[in-house]
Amino acid sequence: QLNNLHEGPLLNLLIRRFKSDDIYTNVGGVLISVNPYKFIPNLYTLGTTGTHGKDAQVDDTPHVYGIAQQALEAMLDPYTSGVKNQSIVISGESGAGK
Repeated sequence: QLNNLHEGPLLNLLIRRFKSDDIYTNVGGVLISVNPYKFIPNLYTLGTTGTHGKDAQVDDTPHVYGIAQQALEAMLDPYTSGVKNQSIVISGESGAGK
């Protein structure tokens, strides 16, 4: 958990997670992804997909599937009047694998 959101602590957190092959980090409602420049086994397997499915238990593990699931659930929320539009912004350098 990151309580002090300044450049230094954020970079330190990203470096520590990168070294342990945790390339996704949640900062509020933003998912930060760091290119690992290598193959990470089981990063996009069906087991990983299942942890973010509709009937899955709450999983705080940062992952691109989690962001997509949150957007889908917010869009189809039965307690709002009608469908709510959602936007996902994907940015990064050219060739970064977006």
